[in-house]
Amino acid sequence: PNHLIQEEMVGAVPWYFEVVKGPIRMVDGCWQVPDAPGLGVEVDEAVADRHPYRPEVMHTTNAVLADGTIVDW
Repeated sequence: PNHLIQEEMVGAVPWYFEVVKGPIRMVDGCWQVPDAPGLGVEVDEAVADRHPYRPEVMHTTNAVLADGTIVDW
């Protein structure tokens, strides 16, 4: 792909998968549309409560394409 979906934050913080259950998956370069109600994901609010907002260092490894190209945000 020649672009990055900026809103895609999978794994941006170490506890991401504890909070977001059933994240939208990419298969063969295409986002899979979930068939669950709403956005198709569940948020574990009890776990989210343990992580109140604070600025975090963003791990932007997703901003580098497989060929090493750095994506311009």
